[in-house]
Amino acid sequence: MNYLKLALAALLCIVGMGHAQAQRGKVNYEVRKFWIAGLGINGVDDSGTELREPLRIGNNWNIMPIPSKLFIERHIYKGFSVQLNGSYNKYKAGKQVNLEVNKATQLFYAIDGTAKFDLNYLFGPTKWFDPYIGGGYGFTSLGPKKDFSAHKQNIWYNHLGLGANMWITNRVGVNLESMGKFSFSGGATSYKQHSISVIYKFGGSKMYGGRFRNSQTESAVDHLNRIMGK
Repeated sequence: MNYLKLALAALLCIVGMGHAQAQRGKVNYEVRKFWIAGLGINGVDDSGTELREPLRIGNNWNIMPIPSKLFIERHIYKGFSVQLNGSYNKYKAGKQVNLEVNKATQLFYAIDGTAKFDLNYLFGPTKWFDPYIGGGYGFTSLGPKKDFSAHKQNIWYNHLGLGANMWITNRVGVNLESMGKFSFSGGATSYKQHSISVIYKFGGSKMYGGRFRNSQTESAVDHLNRIMGK
């Protein structure tokens, strides 16, 4: 629950700062609807340590080295978008799970719906870097067999977190994301899920970040070339 309290506090702080920025002068750019599709890998930290050991990857994180997360996202209105994603993982024997050593491999499946808000809409355009906050609801299944009905845990979770899209070109980029997932069901434990994905933007006209910014539009490659004077 400490993780949830910290995440909520950070969210309120961001919203407050964004509101103050908006009062000083609203960002003036047009937002059009677009789609983003992503494929990547994910890591799950269900160690039960909350925020005490965030980088103890070898002992606490369960990481799938093959593509294990797939998502589709639709921009809706003024920085708001909705996303549907599915992910797969394995809790390996010997890893720490809920403050205990996991004795056998367990299969992990998650399906989540997330509402996201692009922070550039509050703070102003940041060229190729699009940070965002997100939250939503989803389902997690965990157990030793592939049959969902045989799993020991089939739990609905709330989730809250942040991430960023970093655009290599106007259409192709990399997504980094961290989400904390919380359940208020008896016996359920909170966990953290991190991911890195390759993303592709489609739909609409030629654009960056869904925003037509005239001369301000550029990808990471264009930005680097400009700095180097090329």
